[in-house]
Amino acid sequence: MNWFYVQDGQQVGPVDTAELARLAAEGMLRDDTLVWRDGMDGWQAFSAVRSEVMPAVVPTLAPPPPVFASVAGNPLEPGRVRCAECGGEFAADDTIELNGVRICGACKPAHLQRLAQGGPVPAGSSAGVADEHGSVPEAEIVDRDYTFNAVERFTEAWNLMLKDPGPLLGGGVLVLIVLGFMGAVPYLGIIATIVMTGPMMGSLLRMYIRRVRGGTVQVGEAFEGIGRRFGQQVMASLFPMLLHMAATLLPVMLFGGIAGATGLFNGRFNQASLVTLGVPLGLLWIFLSLANVALDTVLIYALPLVVDKEYKFIPAIKLSYHVAKKHFWQTFWFRFLGILLYIPGCLALCVGMLVVGCLIPLALAIQYDRLFRDLAPAKS
Repeated sequence: MNWFYVQDGQQVGPVDTAELARLAAEGMLRDDTLVWRDGMDGWQAFSAVRSEVMPAVVPTLAPPPPVFASVAGNPLEPGRVRCAECGGEFAADDTIELNGVRICGACKPAHLQRLAQGGPVPAGSSAGVADEHGSVPEAEIVDRDYTFNAVERFTEAWNLMLKDPGPLLGGGVLVLIVLGFMGAVPYLGIIATIVMTGPMMGSLLRMYIRRVRGGTVQVGEAFEGIGRRFGQQVMASLFPMLLHMAATLLPVMLFGGIAGATGLFNGRFNQASLVTLGVPLGLLWIFLSLANVALDTVLIYALPLVVDKEYKFIPAIKLSYHVAKKHFWQTFWFRFLGILLYIPGCLALCVGMLVVGCLIPLALAIQYDRLFRDLAPAKS
């Protein structure tokens, strides 16, 4: 059943009943929020339909196994609990209790959806490889709506980095430093950067996604994913990179070609002719630059889809496009906010730049996990 609701004076939807219940459980829908579905006479306050929506997420369930006990001989420390979805260990205050089990914040959306579909509460497991999660088909991921608050994502990323700075900051800084040294190598630096940026950032994202899902990570894991679908990671980053280069060089090449063919460099062009040639090429450069910004925005999830769900780069690009375009401006704001964060990073010199360079992919990993955690891995 598809629902619509009003947020900040604008209609949002359609979302299914499970998603509406999740939004309500997370406090994003208030009792006075207006909602509507097919069959209703008009918009009503959510409080009037709460009983219709919320029971979907509280089915009768068999008693779950205790999550405070040890798992695979790994006892929990006092005050620590285990998430029943991902198996990660957390402080009790960092989890919520739903239907008798403890769930971490990152797992809560998927857990609520599982309950809404009548599924059982998971018994819990050790945090595993990221792509072991998910059984939802791609078409369902594309069809459902979502929310995207860029400020919240960066705040969550910052808080998570403060909790686990060793691998999250240390691993990220090492990746950025290695990429920087690669780029500084004479002659071969640009080639090394083009080839290795995708695999190295993909490996870092994979580690961040694992940590977001409650797993325990080490600094060295920032490099473990480099060889994981290496060619697909290269192409996932190379494709937009080549388009950027084309957008930058095309106006320059056109200018040089036209100017050479018409004798501009031999003085046969006057100033008016130069303006006549330069203005349209300048407008072309602006248009291509804006197109690049839009491309960066809609392809934001392509690389993590390759390393997490084992997508090939073309299907990853297509899926990222279909999902990101739904909330293009929120996604654009996320990228722009990341650029703005480099300003205070510059004030803190290199240290601040490196911190921001780690914070941005960590925030992306959090948003990606919210959207694609339950996506079924690609079929090999």
